[in-house]
Parts: sequence; structure tokens; C-alpha cells
Amino acid sequence: MSGPWLLNFLPYTPKHSGFSRYAQDLLPRLSGHRLCLGSGRERVVCSSDAPLLSTPPSSVRMRILQRLSLVQYGSNIREVVGRSPAADAIGVYSPYSDYIFSLGSLPQLITCHDLTPLHFPSGIGSQLRYQYLIPAHLFAANRVIAISEFVADQLLMLGLQEDRIRIIPNGIKIVREPLLRHGSWDWLVLARHDRNKNLAQVIHGFAAFLRLRPDWPGCLKIVGRAGATTRELFGLVNRLDITQRVEFISGVDDSVLVEILRSAFALISPSLMEGFDYPVMEAKAEGLPTLVSDIPVHREFHLGSSLFFSVDSGSGELASKMNELSGDPRLWKQLSMTGFALAQKFTLDGQASLLCAVFNEF
Repeated sequence: MSGPWLLNFLPYTPKHSGFSRYAQDLLPRLSGHRLCLGSGRERVVCSSDAPLLSTPPSSVRMRILQRLSLVQYGSNIREVVGRSPAADAIGVYSPYSDYIFSLGSLPQLITCHDLTPLHFPSGIGSQLRYQYLIPAHLFAANRVIAISEFVADQLLMLGLQEDRIRIIPNGIKIVREPLLRHGSWDWLVLARHDRNKNLAQVIHGFAAFLRLRPDWPGCLKIVGRAGATTRELFGLVNRLDITQRVEFISGVDDSVLVEILRSAFALISPSLMEGFDYPVMEAKAEGLPTLVSDIPVHREFHLGSSLFFSVDSGSGELASKMNELSGDPRLWKQLSMTGFALAQKFTLDGQASLLCAVFNEF
């Protein structure tokens, strides 16, 4: 970079989610002034070593502003930056879709993780935000980082000019040796209870799999926060009479998540739409085999290293793929090895290097 950049982490919240881990892992690899929400009085701070929040904001107002990426409207960002060393910043980068309008004189890069809520809104707030607020940020930015070709296509369909889009996939952190064998017989899903996560299909698929393999000793674990479909998912499990075989687990911290991943038999992602699908790559970073829905972003990244099933096939095809994997130890090992090899290609250092190359365009 030809000069210091301002790194906008105002929307960051210390949740146990893919977005939070993305921010936590990326921040140390980027040099520049950090614009964050500080602890204590929860004011905006700006310095080269400002830490990310370790706990959620205590004030209801600030939590709401963060969730909606509106912190900039509740603080005088121009004043905060102007009286800090960041006054000499030559540009702004946000790992979120958060263009800072009060700093419009500087070139700004923002990351678009996906536009899924345009198609599967989790509520009226989400729908309005992605219909009106997010497009305003995207069209104001000088460059928009798309985390996949699929997201880039979504941006083009939204009307964004192609020459303003750069594709930089997310990096993944690998810190452990890949699994040599499965730690249990449990199938695993990592997903919030949202419409696009398509959890009903995996529950139906698991029930159909149990009819094929009534002797199967494991269960289905669904790890993720409650959402729009929680009630119907619990009702579905009851109707299928598999309440003793399905375990719903709410948000867990990173250490527990690693234990759950490494003790599973395989991970299933039945999503209808994703921008990158971080959990699938996280599973592959542990050497855990994956079964994924046949959607564009999965085809973009995971052909040859996952088993695929159609989202339009009901429960039959998924159950068949589960049965195939459960009865073939060589296939389990092959998917483990090819998945781990794929995850090794998506490094955080490589992601940071590509981002710096975009910085240098200005």
C-alpha cells in the first residue's frame, strides 16, 4: 500500500459465527488504522492497535446500531478520525458492506458476503435493509469485494458495474492435522434456523436414512441459533418420531465447535443459497467429509471434494448419499483428504495479499 488505510470494523460483534471469525482472523493480517467500537463507554475508537470487542455492547442502542450496520450514524466518525493518527489515511476498507458516508472524500472498498436476504429475508428488518440500505452502500463504494463468483453475479444482477467488482474468496485458518478417522457416528449440520438453510430437507433425509440403516448408532446434530423456522423444525422432528435421534444445539464457542466438528461422522450443508458457506470449508479444514446441496456456490468450490445432492429431490437422494458414505470407509477417507487439500488453498495470508493488491489500485 502506498499509504495507511483505515480499517472499518464498526459492525463487528463478538458472536460465535463465521462472520466474526472472518473478522478476527483477517484483522491481524492487514496493516492500517483500526476503526472499532471501544469498550467501557462504548465509544468509537481509532488507532493502529485498537482491539475488537470481546463482549457485546451493553447498551441496547449500540447493539441495535451494530446489528444494522448503523454505528456510523450514531457517532461523529469524521471527528473521531480527524483527531486520530488516521487523519492521514488514504482510503477505507470494510470487511462488511459498510460504506462510511461521512468519509466520502476517501476511496472506499467494502466486502459483500452475499445478497441472500434479498431472496430469503429473515424478517421485515432484514428485507428492508437489503432492499434499500445495502444497495446504497454497494453503489457508493469505489470497489466491492465479492467472496465468490456467485456473489459477483448477484452484484451484476443488482446493477453494479463489473469494473468495480473484485473476487477474493475467504481464507480459512488450518491449525490442526486432518482427521484420520471419524470420532463418532453423528451427522452434523452447522446452520441458523433460517429459510435458506433448508434444514427440513436434512431432517427428512436423516429419517429416510434411518429407514435404510435402522441399526445406525449415531444421531443428527444441528448446531445453530434459533430463527424463523425453529418451531416448524421441532414439529417436524416430532411428526417423524425421531426426537431421540435429533439434537438441536444453540450457539457454542469456538473451542466447543472444534470438538463437535472433529467428533462428527460427516457434515451436511443443505442450503438453498450461500455466498461462500464458511462451515463447509471449516469442516474440510479439519478433514471432515462433507455432503452439500447442488447450488451454484457449492459447485464453484466443492466439485470433486464433496458428495452432492439436489435440493429438489426431497429426502431420497440425500438419504442415498448418506447411505453410500456410511458404507464405504474408502470414500470417507477420500473425501477427508480431498477436502483438506482444498481448504489448504484458501489461506488467510493469500486473502490479505489479494486485498492489498486492490488497495494498491488507488
